[in-house]
Amino acid sequence: MGSKKMKYSLEVYSNKYEEAWDTLVSESPVGTFLHSRSFLSYHKDRFLDCSFVLINKEKGALEAVFPCALDKNSKLATSHPGSTYGGIVTRTTMTPEILKCFLDGIIDQLKVKNVEELVYKITPDIYRLDYSNLDEYFIWQAQGTNYRNDLSNIIDLHKPFKFSSRRKRGIKKAQKYNVTYSSNCDFTNDIWKILESNLAEHNVKPVHSLDEIKLLKKKFPNNIFLHMALDVSGQPLCGVVAFHMGGVVHAQYIFSSPEARECGALDFLFATLIELAIEDSCSYFSFGASSEMQGQLLNNGLYNFKAEFGSRGVLNRTYRLKIK
Repeated sequence: MGSKKMKYSLEVYSNKYEEAWDTLVSESPVGTFLHSRSFLSYHKDRFLDCSFVLINKEKGALEAVFPCALDKNSKLATSHPGSTYGGIVTRTTMTPEILKCFLDGIIDQLKVKNVEELVYKITPDIYRLDYSNLDEYFIWQAQGTNYRNDLSNIIDLHKPFKFSSRRKRGIKKAQKYNVTYSSNCDFTNDIWKILESNLAEHNVKPVHSLDEIKLLKKKFPNNIFLHMALDVSGQPLCGVVAFHMGGVVHAQYIFSSPEARECGALDFLFATLIELAIEDSCSYFSFGASSEMQGQLLNNGLYNFKAEFGSRGVLNRTYRLKIK
């Protein structure tokens, strides 16, 4: 970038930029707390960080950031292995020319580090307040390949949607059994065991350990919540660990007991969360992915369950870019 005699410079991220990075992410139309250093640092020991920042030399301020880390043999770079998605985060004033130069500079730096491939996880469109896909366009232009698509179920809360008759019956059943809703519950060992047991049925483990989710909850008390449905004695029947990000409520984890399935507790809980999201003027409710095996397999039962709340499938795209 220096050869272009521009007022911008690209640097490798260091801790001195942490506060400025998180400020930019909080103000960006494409940034969420998953892009923040506060989030990415909770498991920093797992990864060799290789993030980059773009600096406006005249203003002495960050104009864009790129969360990135290397694998163990340093041949593969991912944006970001510790997050569901990554990608370049910019200010609203970012022009195509500057964004392209930033990406070119990142690729040049990765070449110097002998990185052979960049995995670029696109920030899903529902989190892009400016609807800009410039970064994806330039990744594609650089001959990046869209090699993975995860299918998530999303409700656009600004458009009409309706629950199926089966989901409505489940909600009525829960009301008959006096199922109640509890917000912002504590993460306990017993709760996490139920979650782990549910995921084990699909040969999956939680991305976060109990200690990690507790740490993240402490870091982001206004973004991470455990919502639960309780029986008449106050015992948990089912729960949703939700990430609240701006105008989106995203179900990160869903779990339920056998008793919950008998009394429609999960139907009741999702109906409650969707209603609360509307009251909070959110734009989208995300049930999370219904695909498995890195997007190669669609769990039809899971997809249909979520679709019966009025959701539709949208793609979370991931690109692979060969670095020559």
